Amino acid sequence: MFALANAPHPHTTRILDIIIWIWIHLLKFDISNQIQDPEEDKRNKPDRPLPAGRITAQNATDVRWLLVPVCLMFSAMYGRQTLAFSACFEALSIWYNEFGGHKAGISKNVLTAIGYTCLEAGATIVAGPWVVPLTESFAVDRDPYLDNQGPACASIVSVRAQSL
Repeated sequence: MFALANAPHPHTTRILDIIIWIWIHLLKFDISNQIQDPEEDKRNKPDRPLPAGRITAQNATDVRWLLVPVCLMFSAMYGRQTLAFSACFEALSIWYNEFGGHKAGISKNVLTAIGYTCLEAGATIVAGPWVVPLTESFAVDRDPYLDNQGPACASIVSVRAQSL
């Protein structure tokens, strides 16, 4: 729902699209994460599909890699930005799971934060187009309060849509 609230031109008809977009990306990540250390899941969460024997590690790996083009194609339906966030999330997933990014505290936290950002940004774009109708234009207004707060805040601008 945050994606709908955050989108500049939200379409409530895209709620299902948002749910599917997030779900397939999280499913891909979760499968990748769970095939990394099945022994840990046997001890801590034996009811999950891999430890319970409902799916083999090879089948889970196949599904994980099959979901990569599915996620990318689904994302491409909503434009280059959504595709870029999907590709970035996949790169972060590989770094996190396959290259051990989850083993060090700082990289685990940084990768998780950027991953959540990719998911939210992608879902927000799916929620509504970033294309402004021809009857509107964007005006950039500087915020006088922020201008007086030093160099760190001087670059922050507020954008609001105005009618022509």
